[in-house]
Parts: sequence; structure tokens; C-alpha cells
Amino acid sequence: MNALYLIFVKHLHLKNYRCFTDFSIDFTYKTDTPVKLAIIYGANGSGKSSLLHSLGTLYESMQTMN
Repeated sequence: MNALYLIFVKHLHLKNYRCFTDFSIDFTYKTDTPVKLAIIYGANGSGKSSLLHSLGTLYESMQTMN
């Protein structure tokens, strides 16, 4: 049976990834606690799917480490 992993990302920095040359986003409250829900919105072609793909790639790389 596969284990379920919960990942709380506090900060993400993308450099030369798809449409992002140098992009940072913070997923924390002012108290430095990770948010439990983040809403990503923007115009078509602004990188929403690329951002989600980068998080998926991060998750997959964590799976191969175990």
C-alpha cells in the first residue's frame, strides 16, 4: 500500500524553469507558518500550470528519495 505524504511548502524559488527566469513565491503567513490553502490565479499564459508542474516535480523527486 502506498503511503500518503502531506507536503507544506513555505517558499518556492524557480530559476530558468519554463516561463520563469527568476521567480519566488512565499506560501506562509506573517508568523512563518505555511498556509493550508493557496489560490493561484492569473491570465492565460502567465505560468499557473508551470507553477503547479514545478510542485509536482518536487513531489515526484521526494518520492524517489524514499
